[in-house]
Amino acid sequence: MFQVSNVKIVHDLPTGIDGWRIRMGNGKDWELMIVRPEKFKCPRCWSYTADKEDGLCGRCFDVIEYMPETLEERLQEQSSEQ
Repeated sequence: MFQVSNVKIVHDLPTGIDGWRIRMGNGKDWELMIVRPEKFKCPRCWSYTADKEDGLCGRCFDVIEYMPETLEERLQEQSSEQ
């Protein structure tokens, strides 16, 4: 299991990209390349999936967009549903 924002499985590792290369096993049994994320860190969930710096990722944007602004609004919503 990986605790990362993104994993790509490829047959040949790319060249000309800055990153850390790790070999495991004999020769080329397993070879990993760890590189910096292509996207930005979401300030809410901390995953590197935001399209712009200091912006929310799509998932967090959807959650925040539908959250009631105040506790009073939440209570009004609940009472109108009953």
